[in-house]
Amino acid sequence: MPENSPGFEIAQSGSRISFEFTEKRLPGPTVIAELQKHLQTLVARHDAKTLSLKAGNLQMIPSQLLGFLVEFKRRGLEVELINPSEIVLETLRAVDLEKYFTVKRAG
Repeated sequence: MPENSPGFEIAQSGSRISFEFTEKRLPGPTVIAELQKHLQTLVARHDAKTLSLKAGNLQMIPSQLLGFLVEFKRRGLEVELINPSEIVLETLRAVDLEKYFTVKRAG
């Protein structure tokens, strides 16, 4: 079930919800807030267990996005980062947030 909005795409399959940003530039607060609302609705509706961010096109993760991803983790969801850049991983390590995410490399 793909769900598209300006700035991001969401897909749900079973108990997994995956999403990615569709533009190269860093998503702004309005896009992130809209994404958060969509994800909260889908997580509740489908009893999701895993939230997966396809992060390959992000060179940074805005703090607003990190905040709500950590909140989903605290609620018991598995939060995956798919193909994050080394800069993103270094940032997560520097602020001691890497423990909240499962990093996966996909081809």
